[in-house]
Amino acid sequence: MLLNWSALRGAVGLCGALIVGGEIELPFAFQKQVLFYTSGVVILTILINGSTTSWIMDAVGLNALSIEQVKNKLELCNNLNQIFLE
Repeated sequence: MLLNWSALRGAVGLCGALIVGGEIELPFAFQKQVLFYTSGVVILTILINGSTTSWIMDAVGLNALSIEQVKNKLELCNNLNQIFLE
């Protein structure tokens, strides 16, 4: 569910719109219209889906870390601090 919500759904549509935008045989007004609407959908997808992904992760329970994961992250941070601060 999360992959469907936060995936790059606009990427394929934007590629298609760019291909349409490069076609010489199509009217220029149509090319601009396809690019405009597709870009709008991509921007809305980024704004809506991107801003609500963390809420969905919380609702599904994917943001909860186990004690082992917290210990591993702390150990990693300590190791990185030792490497970069020495």
